[in-house]
Amino acid sequence: MLFLIYSEDKDGALSIRKANRDAHLEYTNRFNILAGGPILNDSGDMAGSMLIMDLASQSAAEEFLANDPYTLAGLPKLSRAWPWKQTVGSVDFPG
Repeated sequence: MLFLIYSEDKDGALSIRKANRDAHLEYTNRFNILAGGPILNDSGDMAGSMLIMDLASQSAAEEFLANDPYTLAGLPKLSRAWPWKQTVGSVDFPG
């Protein structure tokens, strides 16, 4: 089942993001992520994250968020996971 994972960083938390980025990327490599990357602010700095992930359930998506090194470091001011279905456009997800 596909999920849209969205996280918005706390204001002024770019240093937390940078300090935990390697651990976050290592963590995400354990999962089936179809697309994702940082959300950029008006200055072009990383200010959040968006992922499209294939996970078993809503509880698995919540568990992913709870154990993300960014979450454990206190980076997000808001994180959410929604079931997602692509209905318009065309994205060539790698197989």
